[in-house]
Amino acid sequence: MIPVEGIGQTPRPIPDLNGLGAFKDYDVASMTSSGHVLIVDDELVIRSLLSELLSEDGFSVATAEDGKRGLEYVNSGQVDLVISDVHMPIMTGPELVTQLRKIDPNLPVIVLNSVPGCDISKNLPGGATAYLNKPFNLRDLRQTIADVRSRPAVPDSKSPQL
Repeated sequence: MIPVEGIGQTPRPIPDLNGLGAFKDYDVASMTSSGHVLIVDDELVIRSLLSELLSEDGFSVATAEDGKRGLEYVNSGQVDLVISDVHMPIMTGPELVTQLRKIDPNLPVIVLNSVPGCDISKNLPGGATAYLNKPFNLRDLRQTIADVRSRPAVPDSKSPQL
């Protein structure tokens, strides 16, 4: 169990397994689990839990507590997948996704929605690749990650077509 800040304990560091391991109890034959995931969420508990889970599944994981810091991280290094909350201070999830699309139109982005009764599937924020409503189960998260990582890249409209 991960301790929560603010009740007298400090969260333990999340290990970076640097791409080692595989999905536990999940078989995705066409996908390898290595890759670098950025989790952007203003809730420490969500960042910590997702970070631990994805690290155990073989991903290298970084976290940011708001869209602005998430965007700074993407600009400074290689990211293969972004998982972002919709509602955050400073820069919201939809604002982050809009900026990410300017950097890399093919970067898979999964948005997490915590507003009850709000179905974002009809209007994915800023061009997000997929969405999950909170609370979600781990099997759905793993399936969504597998789905977005297996999609072919969209050709860059600025690139000459042969």
